[in-house]
Amino acid sequence: MKSFMNVPVVASSKLGPQSLFRACDAESPDAAFFASFKERFQAFEQIDAGFGAFKKAALEATVGATEVELENRRELDAQTRERFAAILHEAYSTGAMSAPVAFLESLSKPDLEVLRRAQALAEHIDTHRLSLEGAYNLLLPGGYKVDFNKDGLSEIGIAKTAFFPPVDAPQEFRSAWLHATEGLPEIEVMVHSLLLWSTLHQDQIVMPEQGRFVVVRTDLLSTYWKLLQDRVKMNEEFRAFLAPGQYERERAFYLRLSDLMGAKV
Repeated sequence: MKSFMNVPVVASSKLGPQSLFRACDAESPDAAFFASFKERFQAFEQIDAGFGAFKKAALEATVGATEVELENRRELDAQTRERFAAILHEAYSTGAMSAPVAFLESLSKPDLEVLRRAQALAEHIDTHRLSLEGAYNLLLPGGYKVDFNKDGLSEIGIAKTAFFPPVDAPQEFRSAWLHATEGLPEIEVMVHSLLLWSTLHQDQIVMPEQGRFVVVRTDLLSTYWKLLQDRVKMNEEFRAFLAPGQYERERAFYLRLSDLMGAKV
């Protein structure tokens, strides 16, 4: 594990923002990501406004394919897209990711509104209610997340969302997952993600009064072998209660995923 700006992040072999849209998937940024983002944004700024298509392509290369797809779905205007990228560049260039809450507190209300719209949040951002994780994720483009407390949920502002695979999943599993889900309808990927997430965290005991929970070792490949075994077993046990075709779809997916991992379930 590496560290950037004193915040632990998972090392990644990628040198910059994602070139392909990654539905229902995210990774943690490393130092190379932040460096690449800054270089790409600076290149974007140097392109004359008269070269509209080239400038637009440079901005998209800066934020990555997942962020572009999300911005399209959220129907963000060009000005909001550019300002969002500029805010991220400022944060990455000033060391603000070591104190993201303080950085957000320094932003104007219009800039906080840009972040709210870019992150598709329902409520206005109240910086006094933000955790480190919630603030950090506000300053990441789509396709990137952190899960500092390893509860399987990603705080974005004060919103909490489940996601799968975990950001610290071993590369062997992440690669198998990307190949297994390639070409599947997005809704099907979402269903597989939710089922595997819920099974992965079913034994996680939350104790709010003590502020503790049982941490699932999502960084171990053996965790995913057991996860697939559990899902296949549950699929068999509840076969009679599943919708037509669901049993076959799930079983085929789990077997394909396990084959890609080099494991048998």
